[in-house]
Amino acid sequence: MTHKNLPMGMFDFLDQTHQEIQKKLSQLQSIIELVTIGQEKQIDPTELSDICVFFDTSVRQHHIDEERHVFPALIASHDDKLIAMTQQLYQDHGWLESNWMELAPMLKGLIHQNAWFIHEELQHCFDVFSTLNMEHLKLEESIAYPSAKECVWSWDSPGIGREMHLRRTPKNKASVLP
Repeated sequence: MTHKNLPMGMFDFLDQTHQEIQKKLSQLQSIIELVTIGQEKQIDPTELSDICVFFDTSVRQHHIDEERHVFPALIASHDDKLIAMTQQLYQDHGWLESNWMELAPMLKGLIHQNAWFIHEELQHCFDVFSTLNMEHLKLEESIAYPSAKECVWSWDSPGIGREMHLRRTPKNKASVLP
């Protein structure tokens, strides 16, 4: 089976984001362990801020990438199992966003050395967020991405790349692109 214009770079980019998510979750686990042992002052606010910015921006853009460029291919497959899995992935994105909206204020409080939350609540929110992320990544990497590559015979690689780049480019810089 030969696919025209398969955007391998897009899948490499998506996989890189998955690796970065795993790294950031590991960093968050270490930060939360410091909170658990009462060592909040040991937290590097710059590192924690970078993690928060990553989940606030890069991960949200990553989900948009998948919803615009990967998931439609799976829905168009007319394979009931792939369609059900894709619906689950869409739902996961909503749950991940909801979980992040619950976890983020606690983490952002830590950036400013303001631990107003209950430590057990922080740990619980993180555990839910981390578990859902890991299960979601596993499903995408093991089934969704390989299936999407098989479902599409032609990809508009330049168009996909341009759309992804423009969405990430601040509006005042977008005009310099060809």
